[in-house]
Amino acid sequence: LTALEEAVNSDKKVLLITQRTIDVENPSPGDLFEYGTVAEVLQVLKVPDGAAKVLVEGQFCGRIVGYEQQERLMQAMMVRIDIDRSHTKDLEAMIRLILNQFELYVRLCEKIPDELFLTIKNFEDPVQIANSICHYANFKTKEKQDLLEESDLQRKLVLLSRLLANENELLELENKI
Repeated sequence: LTALEEAVNSDKKVLLITQRTIDVENPSPGDLFEYGTVAEVLQVLKVPDGAAKVLVEGQFCGRIVGYEQQERLMQAMMVRIDIDRSHTKDLEAMIRLILNQFELYVRLCEKIPDELFLTIKNFEDPVQIANSICHYANFKTKEKQDLLEESDLQRKLVLLSRLLANENELLELENKI
């Protein structure tokens, strides 16, 4: 919560990094993945148990290159990871395939509203499409992390397509049982 308070009181930016295992109360750098997402804090709601619900909007991916322990928190130094977003016919075809797979996923899953699919379908940026689908799909943490870390857009989309195909297959089997 300290990092969150610092972000809200300054530029509203926070670096979100996933822990390798969730059972570590106070993680050290070795307990964290090397890649994370810089996000803007949009809203913070403090709940009675002392925790907080936070609404953020991801801005870009970064690779952590070091940490600095400060008085109240650990601060990360990171390098922004840029992804070439050049459009090709292959890329457009892959995006169509992924959107079709995600539409099937939404129908099979029944936990994701149709409106969310329509919102994602209308995104222009393929990275935003991939990251949004990854956020809402029921992938394992390591799979989501692999998608985040992939800086080649074509490989990112191929990986996403494979994950969606696998999830759709599992959901179809679950629905038959």
